Amino acid sequence: MSEVITTALEGNMPPARKFKDARGDEWVVTINVNTVQRLIDELQYDIRRTVEQEFEGLRRLYYDDLLLGQVLCVILEKQLLAKEVPADEFAERLLGDALAHGCSAVALAITDFFRDRRVRETARGVIEKLEAVIDQTVQLAAARGNADLAKIDAAQLAQQWIGSFGNPPGSSS
Repeated sequence: MSEVITTALEGNMPPARKFKDARGDEWVVTINVNTVQRLIDELQYDIRRTVEQEFEGLRRLYYDDLLLGQVLCVILEKQLLAKEVPADEFAERLLGDALAHGCSAVALAITDFFRDRRVRETARGVIEKLEAVIDQTVQLAAARGNADLAKIDAAQLAQQWIGSFGNPPGSSS
């Protein structure tokens, strides 16, 4: 699982899901009924449906970075206002590890929202599998890419590239 900072809140509350943006500012991702309604109203994204159709809605968060950024902006709206960070500036801080950690924080906060313990546990299992699939895919792509890169003859490609320009105007060739 990604390195999401998790701290337990008092009482029976689920743990707070935290992550840091690319600038190092920390954000707390909490999803409650109000958040769910705002996500529906502003993005037509209903997290209650993330567990339907083989968790398609949850998978979308992992593969659609634009949706993830929009979801984070809605969830963190009050924090953004309190820190006086415009949503577009915050979105610019969502890249690389910050985006990955934000995704994990949102996914885990979604699972925390469900009242049925079995749904929460199943959703967490799906998250673990999704992240494992992503990690494995990246590893395989990197291995294949490195093997393909080793086959490239830079000098030959440079000659082909230069040759593709043709002869300069006024040359006798």
